[in-house]
Amino acid sequence: MTGLRLRTGGRRRVLILSAAMTLSLGFRVVIPSPPARPAALEFSRPAPTPESFKVISAGHYHTCGLALDGWAYCWGDNSAGELGDGTQSDRHVPVPVSGGLAFSDISAGYYHTCAVGIDGKAYCWGDGGQGQLGDGSLHEIHVTPRPVSGSLAFVEISAGRERSCGVTTEGRTYCWGDNADGGLGDNTQANSAVPVALSGAHHDERVDAGHASHSCSLAYGGALYCWGGNRDGGLGDGTVVARLSPTRVVGGIAFATVSVGAEHTCALAVAGPAYCWGQNTSGQLGDERFDALSTRPVLVAGELTFRSLSAGHYHTCGVAADGTAYCWGDNGSGELGDGSTSGTRHPVRVAGSLTFAVVSAGHYHTCGVTTEGVAYCWGGNSEGELGNGTTRDSDTPLRVAGVNRGQ
Repeated sequence: MTGLRLRTGGRRRVLILSAAMTLSLGFRVVIPSPPARPAALEFSRPAPTPESFKVISAGHYHTCGLALDGWAYCWGDNSAGELGDGTQSDRHVPVPVSGGLAFSDISAGYYHTCAVGIDGKAYCWGDGGQGQLGDGSLHEIHVTPRPVSGSLAFVEISAGRERSCGVTTEGRTYCWGDNADGGLGDNTQANSAVPVALSGAHHDERVDAGHASHSCSLAYGGALYCWGGNRDGGLGDGTVVARLSPTRVVGGIAFATVSVGAEHTCALAVAGPAYCWGQNTSGQLGDERFDALSTRPVLVAGELTFRSLSAGHYHTCGVAADGTAYCWGDNGSGELGDGSTSGTRHPVRVAGSLTFAVVSAGHYHTCGVTTEGVAYCWGGNSEGELGNGTTRDSDTPLRVAGVNRGQ
């Protein structure tokens, strides 16, 4: 891909379009990096303090990011080892992930994290209670990265609630972990502690494991497929019927990105307008209506053209074409970043004059990376997930500690 790219995570990943209208998912973003340096996968020197980030992913109560050289850093809740630093101690500022691995992608889930090494090998760490680490183990916690079972080479990865998914270099989607609602998309409801192939023959670009019971993938050509729980219409197929295998989102829209929240889903059309569907009790669809849900895509209000989009738990955020960040939905912890804690059913501008490349919406917090590679977070901060050295909530963006360049 060329230009600015956004990758979605997980629990929340986001996507960003390049000039060529390419994209990537979920809770994370990739911005242009300096020329790659020759390097092995592991390094003996200590990881430096990050001066700038190229990827960021807001999870449940923790956040992770990648520095320009591929070093991974995480901060916030660490009760299940999801920060990957070899401990279960919460961290209020970024700490390096153990193991000396260089990564190309990272996604923060609920209580686990997954990443892709520069050789395409997938790693996960944290809570593995439902097999979401993909290493064959169940009901275990791992506080450092564990390789995902098998010899698959991935281009991106998404950590969800108790599930993880990834897209291989061959365009095949695999998922692992909890499957009670069919979230693995393999036409069963059996959990799996190792990757299982998504049903169907479509060739995928992106996948988002979602914040709750459903997942979605974007096929080449713009077709969007979702599967799993559907009680609020998050699959976008015009029904509230759960699906054990992928079902196509209705409406005939060619999409360029997808991001899955708790019970809602949002996506960007190729031309840039944003659509959302599913649960709308907090206004997270952004269409200004008070309907409790929509089983079909609805246009986000405001006539904005977006270049990235991220669905959080009960809120949604995006970056407009001019780099301005907007958010909508629930705002009880200040996760909309507009200087208030009042929710809204239409996009509101994030406070300040920052120019963002991407934003990543988590559970009750949001993070973003500016065009200069500086990370900011706002919203809930009970576990230090804002990364500024405190546990105080903030309804406006705060710079992540240790980021020394830029604004």
